[in-house]
Amino acid sequence: MFLVCLSIRLCLISHSQRLRFIEGLFKLSLRLNFMDEKIKSLKRWIQGSAADLFQEPCISDGIDVHDREDLGRHLIASKSIENRKVIIRIPRKCMLNYITILQHLAYWNPEVCFYLKGKGISPVSARSEEVIPSEKGDNEDTFRNMYKGLKLSKILNLTSTQLISWYLIMIIRRKEGSFWKHFVKVLPSLGELQTLPIVWSLDQLGSEYIKLLPDGLFQRVEKQSKSFLKDYNKVCEFTDSLDECMKVDSESFLWGWLVCNTRCIYLDLPDFLNQDSKEKFTLVPYVDFLNHTLEEHCTISVNRKFFSVSTAKSKYRPNEQLYFSYGPHTDDRLLCDYGFMLPLGENAWNDLDITDFILKLLKPPQIEFLKSINYFGDYTITKDGMSFRTEVALATSQENESSFKSDGSINSVSCPRRLKSFIDGYSDGRSYCVKSNKILDNIKKEINVTCQCRIKEVESLPGYQKNDTRLTIVKRCYLNIQLICN
Repeated sequence: MFLVCLSIRLCLISHSQRLRFIEGLFKLSLRLNFMDEKIKSLKRWIQGSAADLFQEPCISDGIDVHDREDLGRHLIASKSIENRKVIIRIPRKCMLNYITILQHLAYWNPEVCFYLKGKGISPVSARSEEVIPSEKGDNEDTFRNMYKGLKLSKILNLTSTQLISWYLIMIIRRKEGSFWKHFVKVLPSLGELQTLPIVWSLDQLGSEYIKLLPDGLFQRVEKQSKSFLKDYNKVCEFTDSLDECMKVDSESFLWGWLVCNTRCIYLDLPDFLNQDSKEKFTLVPYVDFLNHTLEEHCTISVNRKFFSVSTAKSKYRPNEQLYFSYGPHTDDRLLCDYGFMLPLGENAWNDLDITDFILKLLKPPQIEFLKSINYFGDYTITKDGMSFRTEVALATSQENESSFKSDGSINSVSCPRRLKSFIDGYSDGRSYCVKSNKILDNIKKEINVTCQCRIKEVESLPGYQKNDTRLTIVKRCYLNIQLICN
């Protein structure tokens, strides 16, 4: 049936269009076949790494990796899968984190080796590094000498993000010499991460598109960019006295940094590493093919030997995609951290910060009162209504400013009895509702007008007419806001 439809389509287009269409299909076929071979190599590597643990398949024969431009690489059920079936087992040695990197560096570096043994952790064997370095030629000799010369104190001064991002680039540069070579070959290129707004800044046009984003999202991208620069500068300090092959340019580091941040899974690391809780994460091969959903489709578990993924959904049918919940994230966060958003209207966690609008309504005594009870700022609304913090702020704005009294002590401001009763939960605040809703409606109308103007501006740009994905994303961000306001 597909071939019949394809033949009809080819008959309806011009010769030049037909050639471009066939060329596109040929390139797509090559890309898929090339990726298919990489996936097979990845599965063989994972299975081989588990050979001393058990002989069962690490990757279930009921799942396949598919690759689509709109979904990226993702997992599909190739046959029916029952509930609570283990579909993926990844040996700990294949997981990429602070400890496994140190274990591999210890193979080359006596100082790191001594340090790990003192903590009861063994370095990797020569088998894990595949062959003796001298047999690999000049490239491996260079890395052997460079890794050997790394100072332990400088390594331990790096965060997980900084170390993993840098080490990913070293894996690529070592080519066939790295234990993780099969893993990095299936990671997305920087070109495949173009939906992340931080990547837009690599060209002048993209930098202008970032400025079109809604204020809250723009600020999130700015914060993310500062975090990236901080990590990049720290790695530059780390590699400053090292050989050129150990140094990284900002664009290469951005790739490693984004791979690290978009694919990390938070897992505990030993306390002796002194890593912040936000830095306790790991990259797990194959598991990163699971896309996000709000519902819990798959669950994870970790033991001394494996990282495992099991189905939690009642049953998967053939050709159904398998998902994993990344957490209760808004589309803004999903876009900045992972480069995608859920279909329009489906993300129940979407909210809109209206703090700036509410602060304009508040007088100094009211602001002091809200600060004293830790209700100042972070005023949000969703399509279902306003947060309690927002309700409290709007109720406070309706009270006479002279009714807020301070006794001079820190964080002690009295308020009208009616307001206190509402905040403490003794009343439902019904007396404030009419005016609060009217204020909120006016705020929504103002925001809606801004959204309509921005959408028209985006649609008028040449890039939008040429289907520039970045502008489609910008427009979608304003549509999300309109859904909340309407």
